[in-house]
Amino acid sequence: MAAEITEDIGTPFRDLVESEGRLLEMPWSHYDTAHVTFVPKNFTVDELRSAYDWLCRKIYSPQQIAVRGLRSLSKYPVAKVASKAFGSFSTDYGYRRTYAFRNDI
Repeated sequence: MAAEITEDIGTPFRDLVESEGRLLEMPWSHYDTAHVTFVPKNFTVDELRSAYDWLCRKIYSPQQIAVRGLRSLSKYPVAKVASKAFGSFSTDYGYRRTYAFRNDI
């Protein structure tokens, strides 16, 4: 899962960002790993958001979901493949749908 654009409360990173005055004023609903909630040091908020969206498009592309799902299924005996198929693909598909709300991926 790609989820590094929201700093979690109580973490050293959050403390650092807060002490440097780089927290953005955001409602709690944006602390969901899909919104930038701080100002990065070496690039803009828009650049971080664009890079994150690019990464999500790559990680959650249909081809990559299929590769990971099939690789996961190959670890099971043939008799269990049918019962494991949903779990092998559903998490990646769920993330793809989650991140699609901002961009068409």
